[in-house]
This record gives sequence, structure tokens and C-alpha cells, in this order.
Amino acid sequence: MAAARLVVIGAGLIGREHCNLIRQHSDADLVGLADISEPARKYALSNGHAFFSNYEEMLDHLIPDGAIVALPNALHLAAGQACLSRGVPCLIEKPIAETVTAAKILVDASAKLAVPVLVGHHRRYSPDIREARKLIRDGALGDLVAVNGLWMADKPADYFQESWRKAPGGGPLLINLIHEIDCLRFLIGEIESVRAFTSNAVRGFAVEDTASIALRFQNGVLGSFLLSDAVASPYTWEMSSGQALYFPH
Repeated sequence: MAAARLVVIGAGLIGREHCNLIRQHSDADLVGLADISEPARKYALSNGHAFFSNYEEMLDHLIPDGAIVALPNALHLAAGQACLSRGVPCLIEKPIAETVTAAKILVDASAKLAVPVLVGHHRRYSPDIREARKLIRDGALGDLVAVNGLWMADKPADYFQESWRKAPGGGPLLINLIHEIDCLRFLIGEIESVRAFTSNAVRGFAVEDTASIALRFQNGVLGSFLLSDAVASPYTWEMSSGQALYFPH
């Protein structure tokens, strides 16, 4: 079987991670990379990849078997629509979109056009999470009544050089907590209602740096979650699992 011809849209931190992973697999071939930055162009050319400054032109020219969208959250909708309208299956980095309305547009388009769209919620495939799900379902923990979670880290100042990370939609709720929400749904079940407080008191950006969240699941389990990317703490998935090289472990 011929290797799948893939393109990556967005060559930031996560986009380059995808590029590196694709190069490690013989059943996939990275045929193009789209971004608007000069560092991205140099990265693409230094690795022998075709570079485009316009992802629609790349999709039209290369007609790939699949695309990975790794752009800032606010750009997911337009890039996803560009892929789906051309019949190109796509993996969109989490979150699928910046709002529920935008997410529904992509989901509906995928169904209408019969073109798959996958969201990058990879942690539910982790052996750790799958073992936890098995323990819960086998009753090893007894009857589940409540759950609480904690994600805390102190992101360095240079993380915020990208302006979108200081704007609504670019904070830890949609960058980090979105992973934990997916894992909670996978482990416990669908969430029925949410109440939350957010704060930007530490950095003063237009986006939250801290949040306290209360959850009710459809099966009656109650949950709470405390989130912040502005405090020194060892309590993150990345630090405990060792699955992110840019976090100490």
C-alpha cells in the first residue's frame, strides 16, 4: 500500500511536532507544509518539504490524502472548511474550534460531505487512560461518586510572544483543559452541566489564566477542576506522564 500523502497546515510548536512524527512513519509521507512565517519557510525547506504560504493553494495543488490543521484556535474553522470542501480528510488540533457554533459547522459539514474530521484528543488512547477506564468499568474503585482534577503550570513569558495566546480562546481552558475534559468524558461519561469562575488576575491578559470549574455528569457523578497556567506546580499531565518534551519530567 502506498504511503498516505499528508500536509500540515501551521508550522508552530505543535505543527512541527506533527511533521516530526510523520517523518518517523514509513506509511506516511509529508508532501507539503503551509504557513505564513519566514521561520516556517526555512523549516520546511531545510527538511525537504514543499512550502506554501496559502493553505488553499497547497490543497488544490497537491490534492493530499489527508491534512493536519495545527493553527491558532480561531483559524480552525476556516482551515477545516477548506479541507472538507475539497474532500480532504483532516485531523484538527484540539479544540476543534473556538466556539460551539463553529464546531457544529465543521461537524455538520463532515457529515453532509461524508469527509472524515478527527479532533486531536490523543490522550484517550494513552495506555494510562485506557487502564484507568478499565478499572472504573470493572468496578475496581467501587461506585464512582465524585472526581476532582488539577492542572497547574507556570508558562514562561516567551510562550506569550504569539499574540493569539493572550486573546480570548488562546488560554488554558481551550489549550490545556480541553484534554482533561475529553479524558473525563471518556472515563466517566457525558457532562450534563457546568458552572465556572475564571480570572486573569496574574497576567492581566484578555484571556483567563486561572479557572475553577464544577461539573455534573449525566450518571450523577459530581466533579471539580482547578486550572491555572500561572503558578509553579508539579501537577500537570505533561509532567507526570513525560509525554511532552518541553515540560520537565
